Amino acid sequence: MPDTAHVNKDILKNRFAALNWSVYELAKQYGKILTGEEDIDPRRFTATVKQALDNPEVSRWKTIETLIKAMDGELSLSWNKRENVITGQQIVKLDAPEED
Repeated sequence: MPDTAHVNKDILKNRFAALNWSVYELAKQYGKILTGEEDIDPRRFTATVKQALDNPEVSRWKTIETLIKAMDGELSLSWNKRENVITGQQIVKLDAPEED
């Protein structure tokens, strides 16, 4: 699991403030994403959401990821060493070369 100790609390708090939502509303969005259901009781998630906003460094990575998604954000990953990565399929012909 990735380490959440380096999650910048201010980034989460600033986004939350910009949305002008209550913890209850954020918990509602969080719960919808986490459960995949529309009709949820946000009170089930308010403590988790508040804890993640106040202390992201002690939260589980999945909690932070879901919280970011609930605030209409996305995570991005970049590697320090850039490499070409091939995705999809590649057809490789294994026939022996014809001899003359």
